[in-house]
Amino acid sequence: MVANSHENADANITDSPKKHTNIVPSKQSIREAPPPRKTDSPDVSLVREQFQNRGLSTTATEVLEAAWRTGTRKQYDGHLEKWRQYCRERNMDPFSPAAKEGINFLAGLFEKGLGYSGLNTARSTLSSIITLSNNINHGTHPMNGRFLKGVFENRPSLPRDNSIWDVRLVLDYVKTFQTLKTTQDANT
Repeated sequence: MVANSHENADANITDSPKKHTNIVPSKQSIREAPPPRKTDSPDVSLVREQFQNRGLSTTATEVLEAAWRTGTRKQYDGHLEKWRQYCRERNMDPFSPAAKEGINFLAGLFEKGLGYSGLNTARSTLSSIITLSNNINHGTHPMNGRFLKGVFENRPSLPRDNSIWDVRLVLDYVKTFQTLKTTQDANT
């Protein structure tokens, strides 16, 4: 679409009838899409398989997989492998288990000593691949919230620093400093 400027349309254009300004839309450069990132882990293939099971194209699957950052992949890897093993042992589909199976899986991790933060990551991992029969993802099922609350009550997260220094030591030390006014009075 080309628009011709009118007399009052642009204050910078002179009134000369010979000079016309045409506005031409710029063309966006078309570039090839970068090659898809390869997954470093075979366990992330569960995610790929889940997308493909939903009928998504290869391109859609690759774009969705690209949304997973490297740190997320590393964080989810171990849980995906454990989930795959859990499902193999029970001969169940890893993508459409009953809600209780996800909770039982998390309970098994709890028994092995995993704390609240680790279990919450495992819950999030399951949420990324499991859609329950009532079309909600596993992580938003009410039993997950209740389970994690119970984990927090049984095994609360400890603060990173478990020692606190005595601030009175610093304050007592600062009291020994001369004030500016006392120093000025002594010099006069």
